[in-house]
Amino acid sequence: MAKTKFIYNEVTCQYEAAPLKKGQIALNFLGLLSLSLALAVVMIYYYQQNFTTLKQSRLQKENKELVGEFQLIGDQLEDAKKELEQMKKKDDHVYRTLLAISPVPATIRAAGVGGSNKFEEQENASLERRSLILSTLQYLEKLKGEIAVQSGSYNELIEVLDEKKAMWASRPAITPLKTEDITKIGSGFRWRTHPIFRTAKFHSGLDITANQGKNIYASGDGVVTKAYYSKSYGNVVYIDHGYGYETRYAHMTAFNIAEGAHVKRGDIIGFVGSTGWSTAAHLHYEVLFRGEHIDPVPYLSKNLSSEEYQLLIDDSNTSDLILDY
Repeated sequence: MAKTKFIYNEVTCQYEAAPLKKGQIALNFLGLLSLSLALAVVMIYYYQQNFTTLKQSRLQKENKELVGEFQLIGDQLEDAKKELEQMKKKDDHVYRTLLAISPVPATIRAAGVGGSNKFEEQENASLERRSLILSTLQYLEKLKGEIAVQSGSYNELIEVLDEKKAMWASRPAITPLKTEDITKIGSGFRWRTHPIFRTAKFHSGLDITANQGKNIYASGDGVVTKAYYSKSYGNVVYIDHGYGYETRYAHMTAFNIAEGAHVKRGDIIGFVGSTGWSTAAHLHYEVLFRGEHIDPVPYLSKNLSSEEYQLLIDDSNTSDLILDY
């Protein structure tokens, strides 16, 4: 900046500033401009060091909110993890126990966790909250893998349950006569004396007396493999229930089905009679498993009270009533 010069004015008798030349004016302007710029730089630096811009303030606020959101997501993921652990326990120790199948092996559950690095981009990114984002994504991926395994386990349970339901529906489980129609229990599944030859002979079924013409019911779902007249059994029906089970219903007065028919538990398949080698109206009922005769009594409990079932057991073990031979 140019220095100011003073000259004496003889008229006013005072020292007055001498008029500036063009070069001096320019020099003064440049000096003022430099001072202003320097002052502006100082002020900007001070502002940047001590104050945040509106954009920075907004970003800081958003960053804080995002951190809070991630923490909330983390808490929700942790709650989901706890729920999943409860589902695993019920799966392995309740559902699979009831269905008699083994728990999901730990190696299978572990197979749903880990794998290739899906978050390489996030690992290499220059993000302020990289570790928080990365840990959340990895936890979520781990949880997804465990859920996928659990979902597969539930699909397996559904398949097994459907198979079990079909088996339970097919397995002989009810009395082939209504309890109110039963008048007596004859010979059970045991050795007895043949009424004609007076020799020991094993009785392979259960004799149940009822008035002639009373309904006879299929004791389980199945397919009628035989419905014909036998010299010894009279009118007899064989039902294949699958899963190794078969039932036979002998001495009927008439059939209500034909060979090849599909029947459901409780369907009427015929009527009580005294055909074949029979001495009185009754049903001779047999249960076979894998081709071998077994005691029918354990397969009659579904539609009986505990008292009725115990009475049936006692009668079948003690009755001397011989109705067929």
